[in-house]
Amino acid sequence: VKIYAHLFRFNFRRLLSLWRIHLLMGLMLVVIGFMFRHVAGSLPSEERLGAVVAAFCGNYLIFNSLLIVFLLAENIFFLEKGNKIMETVFSAPVSHRTVLLSKSGALALVAWGYPVLILCLVAIFTDPGIFTRVSVPHAVLVLAVLPMLLFFCSVITGVFLLLAKDIRVKNMVTTAILFAVMGLSKEVVAISKASGFWPIVLAYCAVAAVFLIVAGFLYGTVYSKAAILNSSY
Repeated sequence: VKIYAHLFRFNFRRLLSLWRIHLLMGLMLVVIGFMFRHVAGSLPSEERLGAVVAAFCGNYLIFNSLLIVFLLAENIFFLEKGNKIMETVFSAPVSHRTVLLSKSGALALVAWGYPVLILCLVAIFTDPGIFTRVSVPHAVLVLAVLPMLLFFCSVITGVFLLLAKDIRVKNMVTTAILFAVMGLSKEVVAISKASGFWPIVLAYCAVAAVFLIVAGFLYGTVYSKAAILNSSY
């Protein structure tokens, strides 16, 4: 547990030290602020505010959080291996599973926390009343389902990157996942208007369950220390 906590903090600080993530979030803050005003309007009604909350919780957070996972995964998985650092890591009394889970946990936390922070800042400075439209299903999606989905996705991406000799593997995997999630996100607002937000939460729970199965399979079968070190040469 102590080793996991140490590696988690180390990787978390490494991710926050990357200037491009802060630049990306700054741009995202401007874009989301503009989109919020455009979608909600100058005098939004209660129904319109509800649709805005559904759109930003079900589309913005999911897509942008996954995007951050895929943008930053290379820095703590592939580049570290390519720079021959993994041999040093594994020379310490730490298992390859602890390395994967600590990196995935730190990546998932950054990918979850930063977009949520941006969305809260936009709501505070544009229309604090938006928080009154956040319901139980919105909170369940943002606080429970999304973190699990991001962690499982980070594990999957990490396994592929740690075992890959070519970074293009990541591009194929991430493109497929993003297109699948985009296909689901197109239906979010329409579903929320017709049936409420719980069906959306259940849909993303199903996605998280699929990610869990895939992550568990990769974690328990193809992922090994020997395979990681072999892919480094």
